[in-house]
Amino acid sequence: MRQQHMAQIMQDIQVNRRTSYWVGSVLLTLGFIGDVVIGMLFLLEANPQLFLLHLPFVFIWALGINIIVNQGLQGEQVAHIGRINVNGWGVAALLLGLCALPGFGSLTFNVVLSIASFMCQRTTREMPVETVPTLEISTTLDLEIQPLVDVLHNKDLETRRAAVAALGRHANPGSIRVLRQLLSDPQAEIRSDASIALTRIESELSCALNASLEQWTADPADSEFTLTLADQYYQYACSNVLDEVSRHLYLVKARNLVQQIISQDNMGAELWIQLARIRQLLGETKDALQDARTALQLQPDSQEAYLLAMELAFCLHAWDTLISLASEGLTELPEDSEAQTSLQLWAMLSSERQGGRSHDRYLPIS
Repeated sequence: MRQQHMAQIMQDIQVNRRTSYWVGSVLLTLGFIGDVVIGMLFLLEANPQLFLLHLPFVFIWALGINIIVNQGLQGEQVAHIGRINVNGWGVAALLLGLCALPGFGSLTFNVVLSIASFMCQRTTREMPVETVPTLEISTTLDLEIQPLVDVLHNKDLETRRAAVAALGRHANPGSIRVLRQLLSDPQAEIRSDASIALTRIESELSCALNASLEQWTADPADSEFTLTLADQYYQYACSNVLDEVSRHLYLVKARNLVQQIISQDNMGAELWIQLARIRQLLGETKDALQDARTALQLQPDSQEAYLLAMELAFCLHAWDTLISLASEGLTELPEDSEAQTSLQLWAMLSSERQGGRSHDRYLPIS
């Protein structure tokens, strides 16, 4: 769906560009022909009223030039007057057309514009192509944001801006990471859009966090408010909008609140899984593994807890614990579980380690 949505956006942009180009061409042609005809009549009759008559044609011709030139300019080269984008070529054409004799200003400017366009194309062919910097993203988020990243490698400015706007509507760590990378993009318009999107996302996250904090402050004993605030701290820390120091601070706050809830005899497996994930990000891997094992004691058929515990055991090089978890998971989880393939792979290694010396430093919780 996301790929189809971006394809539709790109198609709409291309249609708008083609429509603008043809509208500009028609206006330029009509205005130029009308101005030249009036100029010839002015030379033959020297009628002052003809000079006033050529003014509307000058406006039409200059508007056509402005629309056509806008298609090839970067955003920072265009001024915005209301809903109209005005460039230097359009302004110069209007001034020259108004100040010169009918027909002469538009004719001279068209010749200059044609020469400038030819020289610009020749220079562009000779210069090395400026490529968009490669955007580095996590492989776990490719399916979510890869279509937008592909669009960002397009050379068309408006197409790239549409992709930035789409990223700004997906306030997740992957899209925020890409937006932060776009702050160093060579195109100023992209840098500006990315900065605006990040500011808006950070403002939304801050407002949600402040609202949860106000609720919790009014009733700190309410476990639901405490859990909501802990989740907001966790989401804010994982959002990629914070520096490392601030990120660590909010993770610590989230950990302390979850521990507070657990201490109130709330022994739900989900809480222990959440605590394990927070401790994993804090680098407290050994404690996180113990939390995941506790979650498995409370809910032995939790696929999420098994996968998290195996991931933590792998990080600790606790191979015996990893194999033991895989064997337990094959017994506890249903056969149609998505984790069956991974569990079978690790369980197969158990026979190779039987009778050997165990290197596992972490024993199951009794």
